[in-house]
Amino acid sequence: MIREATPADFHAVKRITEEVFLPYVLQTGEKPDALFADHANLIDKGLIEVSVSAKGIKGYCVSYPKAADWNIEALAVAPAFQGCGEGEMLLSDTENRAMALGFGSISLYANAAMDEAIEFYKSRGYVETGRAADKGAHRVYLKKELM
Repeated sequence: MIREATPADFHAVKRITEEVFLPYVLQTGEKPDALFADHANLIDKGLIEVSVSAKGIKGYCVSYPKAADWNIEALAVAPAFQGCGEGEMLLSDTENRAMALGFGSISLYANAAMDEAIEFYKSRGYVETGRAADKGAHRVYLKKELM
C-alpha cells in the first residue's frame, strides 16, 4: 500500500535514507542531497509518499511540482525490499499523481555514480537530458513525458 507519510514515519524515512544513500558517500566522496533533506518538513508539507506493509515502511518517494514538470527529489527503497517491485510501485504511483494533477512530464536527477538508479529510470522510459556539475556533484538529469 502507498500512502502519504505521517510524522510517525519520520524515523523510518530517515533510516531508509541513510541505508540507501550513505554507501554512495564511500563510492563518490560526495553526500547525496537526500542526506541533507529536512524530512520532517517534507512530511509536514505532504511531499513524501511511503510504501507500507505489515513489516513497516519499505520505501518512499519525495516529489512535488517544479516549474512546468513534476519533480522527483528522492526515491528510496530499504535494502531488504529492493528487487521486489517497491521502487516500481512508488514510481508508478508518483507518475499517476503527476498526471492526475495535469503535469505532462516528470523530471529528476541522480548522481552520475548511481549507475543502478540511472538504469532503473531509463528502463522505465526516462531519457537523459543532460549532465552537469552542481554544488560539487556530478549529476545526470532525466525526464519522462507522461502524456
